[in-house]
Amino acid sequence: MKRAKVLVVDDEPVIRSLLSDVLGEEGLDVVVAEGGKEGIERARNDRFDLVFTDVHMPDVNGIEVLKAVKRMEKPTQVILMDSYPDSLVEKGLSLGAYGCLHKPFELKGLRSILEDVLK
Repeated sequence: MKRAKVLVVDDEPVIRSLLSDVLGEEGLDVVVAEGGKEGIERARNDRFDLVFTDVHMPDVNGIEVLKAVKRMEKPTQVILMDSYPDSLVEKGLSLGAYGCLHKPFELKGLRSILEDVLK
């Protein structure tokens, strides 16, 4: 069985590293991007089963990453991540994001999302 491939898009190195480690321990192939622009480029050039993207990033925000991924002809679920819920999260959910992880997130919540999305 093919291992699921996950893209993690976040401008915070600690979050990228933590998610990469945890997702790797769950048996997933993980690719990271340091911001929205790089995340969109990686999504264009590769096939991902799941994308985790921070909502608030300085170059290109997570809503733009979500929109770009949803325009691609590759079925990919997008999970938003944020430190403080606001109207951008609501907008992302209305545009088709699967859900939102609030930072700091618990591993139990992350694993629950993985089970739901990658079943």
